[in-house]
Amino acid sequence: MGDEARTEICITGFGGQGVVLAAHIIGHACALNAGKHATMIQSFGPEARGSACTASLVVSDAEVLYPYADHPNILVAMSADGYEKHAPDLAPDGIVVYEEDLVTPTIGPEQQGHGIGSTRIAEELGRRIVQNIVMVGFGRHRSGLGGGGARGGRRLGAGRDRGGEPGGVRSGIPVRP
Repeated sequence: MGDEARTEICITGFGGQGVVLAAHIIGHACALNAGKHATMIQSFGPEARGSACTASLVVSDAEVLYPYADHPNILVAMSADGYEKHAPDLAPDGIVVYEEDLVTPTIGPEQQGHGIGSTRIAEELGRRIVQNIVMVGFGRHRSGLGGGGARGGRRLGAGRDRGGEPGGVRSGIPVRP
């Protein structure tokens, strides 16, 4: 293989949260905006809503020949069950982006943890269904993944770092202490 940069991403939650769509959006953004190669694998339970759902995404400078995210660099956790299942595989220096109202992570010494009340923010925006898009935007902001900046879009993110300090970019969305 060589020295190509490879980033493994695991997005997990439950059916109905838009896990697969979030991975699809991130993959397209990396491919189109940053000129990367991206591939995605999805898995979910037999129920359409409410069962476990995971999407693994690999982004690389070179063609992706092995599409599995064995030790993700970034874990996006939208549910506690998904976090518990995938957290042990997170790279030692990985980043956890989590739904702070649903997930209580244990962050390793070299890892970064960034929480946001994405469901709450989506509800305040009047559309709970956009919770996954709030997570995508916040995850992009915290990880720097995808290259380039927002193209005329409004930046969202009123989350908290692991230590409880306000993080993210405020854009008229109330930050709760």
